[in-house]
Amino acid sequence: MRTLLIAVGLAAIVAIFLTMPAGRALAVRLGLPGLAKGGPPREDRQFLLELCGNDRQKVEELLEAERRKFSELTEAQIYRRVIRSQMRARGDA
Repeated sequence: MRTLLIAVGLAAIVAIFLTMPAGRALAVRLGLPGLAKGGPPREDRQFLLELCGNDRQKVEELLEAERRKFSELTEAQIYRRVIRSQMRARGDA
């Protein structure tokens, strides 16, 4: 019984953490964006990476800058903002 309560408590703590911006960002960095509500679709992640010349460091820097400016947005919304800004910078939009 005690083990079950501990497991339920830990699951609740993880679930709460994943709803916070820091938790969503950590889930994405660990490659688990689907676990966080509002995580970006795989296509958005791949498209942004391609827009940035497959430079993962650049992608993370751009995402982190948007997260700091718009911490209330979901991770999917952050990705869309960065994609739009990169397309504007390239002259595609």
